[in-house]
Amino acid sequence: MIQCLSPVVFEGPSLKECPKCYFINSNTAKNCKKCGFEFKKTKEEEEEEIIIQLQQMNKWQSLDFLADATFEELELYARAKGYNKNWIKHQLKTEQDFIDYGKYKGYKNGWHKY
Repeated sequence: MIQCLSPVVFEGPSLKECPKCYFINSNTAKNCKKCGFEFKKTKEEEEEEIIIQLQQMNKWQSLDFLADATFEELELYARAKGYNKNWIKHQLKTEQDFIDYGKYKGYKNGWHKY
C-alpha cells in the first residue's frame, strides 16, 4: 500500500514561502534568507507604511503634502487621520475637481450636482 504524504500546512500569516527556492521565511522577511529573493510588498503593506508616515507629519508638512496630493493620496491621508470618508469632497475646489474625482471613483456623470 502506498501512503500519500500530505503537504505541510502553515498556520497563520506568520510564514511565507520563497517562490524561487521554496524556503520557508518569516512573514516579515523582506528577502529570502536562503537565496536572497526580494519579496514584493503587497498594496496593503505599502499603504500601511504611507499611513504611518502621514500620521507622523506635523501641520506644515501636512499642508505641503495636501497641496498637490492625488485622489489616492487624499484618501490615504483621510484614513491616516481618521477622517470621515466624505472629507475628501471638502478638499475639491473646482467643478472640474469634482468631475475628475467622479471619474476616479467610477461615479456616473453628473453625480456632483446633487
